[in-house]
Amino acid sequence: MLFRSRSGRIVCIRALGYASAVEGAGDRQQRSERSARRRRVALMTVAVLVLVPSLAIVVVNRIETEVPAPLWTQDSLPAAPEADNGWTLIAHYRSTTISGIDLAPLDKLLAAARSGTPAPKLGRLFSPARVVAGKIRSHTKLCRDAFERKRLMVPCFSLQSGPANEQACTTEPLEICLRLVSFAAIDAAARSSSTGARQMATVVRQLTDAAANSPHPWVQARAYKLLMRSIHHAGVIMKWRRGDRPQLRESIRAISDASAPYEHIVIASYLLKHAAVRDALARTDTWLLDEGDIMRGLNAPFEVAEAGGELPRPSDHTDGLLWWFKNPIGKKMLDAVQPGADDDFTRTLELRDSVFRLRDDALSLK
Repeated sequence: MLFRSRSGRIVCIRALGYASAVEGAGDRQQRSERSARRRRVALMTVAVLVLVPSLAIVVVNRIETEVPAPLWTQDSLPAAPEADNGWTLIAHYRSTTISGIDLAPLDKLLAAARSGTPAPKLGRLFSPARVVAGKIRSHTKLCRDAFERKRLMVPCFSLQSGPANEQACTTEPLEICLRLVSFAAIDAAARSSSTGARQMATVVRQLTDAAANSPHPWVQARAYKLLMRSIHHAGVIMKWRRGDRPQLRESIRAISDASAPYEHIVIASYLLKHAAVRDALARTDTWLLDEGDIMRGLNAPFEVAEAGGELPRPSDHTDGLLWWFKNPIGKKMLDAVQPGADDDFTRTLELRDSVFRLRDDALSLK
């Protein structure tokens, strides 16, 4: 409304300003309400996007898969009764057991013999080696007794580290005894005695047992290396004494798919990985894992080998966009143990193949 007065112009302007202010306040309130609505919608959207998947993850990971039975146990490998196992006689052996006695002369002669040095040219090496052998005669006898037991298997199976377990899971006693008895056998052959061939044949048979049947894959790999060395030593005697070849040939020919099965390498690999996963599960307190799903994932590649096939390469359980949705911690565990043909398994298999090649070379000697 306009007032005709000297101050009418001012009244009019004030009235217009008041109306504009009221109108502006209304607009601001409407904008504020629209902004609040948008925030509520945004919060609800975020809640749906976060809570629904989270709820789905909780529900999915709360559904437990039935835990399958293990494919193999330690009983799946032919165990050696303690009374029959030569390992019980030498398990305590360490390099410190014969400390103060330098075995270098023995090692030097054995290395020269394996390299193909003829017996007459080894003469100068025999004298110092025989001096050492005289000092450790009782140890050599104990090692011979160990090899002459019905079985020779390193029974250790341990995931833990530390002095106690390192003492249980070691092949050092086998390494020491192989050196002592191999020298005694080669020395006997050099003296034209047939006992050397018999002793070496026994060593080859027993190391085949240790390599094929020990439950720990690391022990299997080390024993295969020692078996290769024993075949070399047997070959030396076969070259020196043709008449003693039959008994050595028999022990070397016995190295086969039957006495050193591929399956036993698979079983040892599985036992170690199964134990590692069980140990990890016992140490993990979280609901974001499914024990049954983990064990099924562990078993899957080994089931192929159990059915007679080759163990496949390990798969990547954390590959894919939504790998984390179900059993994420468990999949991390599976990738950590690589349930398949990992490097350790491949290495042991390569050593076994090398043993078979050496066997064929030794049997081809004329």
